[in-house]
Amino acid sequence: MTPPAVRAAPDADAAWAALAKALEDTEPPCAGDDLFTADSPSKDDQEFMRNLCAMCPLLAECASYALAAKPAAGYWAGRRYGKPRAKPKTTSTTADRTASGTHHQ
Repeated sequence: MTPPAVRAAPDADAAWAALAKALEDTEPPCAGDDLFTADSPSKDDQEFMRNLCAMCPLLAECASYALAAKPAAGYWAGRRYGKPRAKPKTTSTTADRTASGTHHQ
């Protein structure tokens, strides 16, 4: 089992090894759930994942890995990692019209 793409940390390999070993005996409730790797989960989805993580028997191993490796993306041990997707920018023309009160919907 290969760790996901990470920003390297000295103890990340050891933490990944511990998590991988724990995964040999226990399947976490997030296994196979694409929600945990979604680009832009809703607040409700994030709350659901946080609650699921809180009950997970692998929470400690997952948290140790996530803290050491700082994964580039995903939801790990009740916390979202990676940069959230940016919202579309409003054009200055639209912003100017809205600010001046001349924007009609």
